[in-house]
Amino acid sequence: MITRIAAFTLITTSLAFAADPFVGTWKPDLEKTKFISPQPSEANRRRVVKWEAPGKDTIRLSWTVDGNVATRISGKPTEPVDMILDGKEHGTAADGFRTATRMDERHVRITVRSASGSIQNDDVVSEDGKTLTMTRKGKTEGGRTVDEILVYNKQ
Repeated sequence: MITRIAAFTLITTSLAFAADPFVGTWKPDLEKTKFISPQPSEANRRRVVKWEAPGKDTIRLSWTVDGNVATRISGKPTEPVDMILDGKEHGTAADGFRTATRMDERHVRITVRSASGSIQNDDVVSEDGKTLTMTRKGKTEGGRTVDEILVYNKQ
């Protein structure tokens, strides 16, 4: 009996720790969002973010606007991006170099670097798991300053 209780406790504890608070679909909360830099396009204000965990220490991010794959300023579609949470730089000069680090269970830092700009994102999930806050600072490839706090609610 004690062996069964110990095994049950081990399994349920493992499952509890396995659930990543980032995984899910997040919709923008425009009342709480603060765009310190110039206002983004209306499409960027309506961007829905989806986080997935396709493997150990890997996150997959995708963006949609009104159900369609979101596009970058260049007009190219933004396909899902996989990031390894190992603190090392991955990517190419053409797509940008990304460094992703899990600071703790509810905080991920992502830095995207290109030849002409770098943006750091600090993404934090609230303790209740219902709110995702993305603090973004830096410069885009086009030289635009980014200084914003984006707030999302879990769906």
